[in-house]
Amino acid sequence: MRARQRGVWAVAAIATLSLASCGDTGTTVSYTTSDSYESVQVGSVRRWYRMHIPDRPAPGPAAALILAFHGYGQSAELLESQTALNAAADLAGAIVVYPEAYYGTWDVNGEAEELFQVYDIAYVRAIIAAVKDAQVVDARRVVAVGLSNGAVFVHRLACEASDEIAGIVAVAGAMLRPIANTCQPLRPISALLMLGTEDGTFPVAGNGLLLSLEEDAAFWAARASCGSSRQTSTLPDVAGDGTRVTLRTFTKCHDGNSVRTVEIGGGGHTWPGTEHPPNPEFFGRTTQNYDASRAVMEFARGINRS
Repeated sequence: MRARQRGVWAVAAIATLSLASCGDTGTTVSYTTSDSYESVQVGSVRRWYRMHIPDRPAPGPAAALILAFHGYGQSAELLESQTALNAAADLAGAIVVYPEAYYGTWDVNGEAEELFQVYDIAYVRAIIAAVKDAQVVDARRVVAVGLSNGAVFVHRLACEASDEIAGIVAVAGAMLRPIANTCQPLRPISALLMLGTEDGTFPVAGNGLLLSLEEDAAFWAARASCGSSRQTSTLPDVAGDGTRVTLRTFTKCHDGNSVRTVEIGGGGHTWPGTEHPPNPEFFGRTTQNYDASRAVMEFARGINRS
């Protein structure tokens, strides 16, 4: 991995601590914006990640922690530049971390661990511990967001690290059937699942390897003890780009959790709302009728995990 220079910035914190087992609910804190490369040691391997601290000078609630996982062959920097998550995080007062896959791809099923001695779940746990140690974080609102290969990985992460992860956002990706067959999260997980109907890599209807969008949502809804009914709404095509976004939200989920699907009619294998969409001839249409980055922040803010 290429060498990187670690940036150091001061973070201003004003804290009035009132600790409870469910998190730092009484904390008020301010943040000074910064962007840096950080690293953690995982076994014999040093792993790097990018971190964005929000621009929030006025004291307020402790920040949610958003972990954003890039797609296959991408990088942390590319996901950061494509998604505008940082700008959305500044408005929401959230911290965003962009982990870096060691070989350009996330280990979605654990098969690479013994072969390459690279442990992605342990890496994520180490990042969370390091950020909590250095920053004031609302431990109840740690959310894993993934694009494509990263979206597949956050499903595994939810299965194996639900003690740390309160929710997942899967964009242009789905859950592997073998993972679903063995997944036993210790705690219910909130889930926001976004998929385009014209995604050539992850079909909405699923296949022999991947859950469909409906099956994916039902999986997490069952574990969050959600009611069987759902609220459905279709957003107008205000962008005039030929896409239609349909939201389906499960009702009466247990313990403040939520499960929602975002089905993008006519959408391809892309991040909704990005100002820098990839080549449409290869990846398909990118909807501008839905802002995925803002939705991530609203999702994190809405989690009410005890």
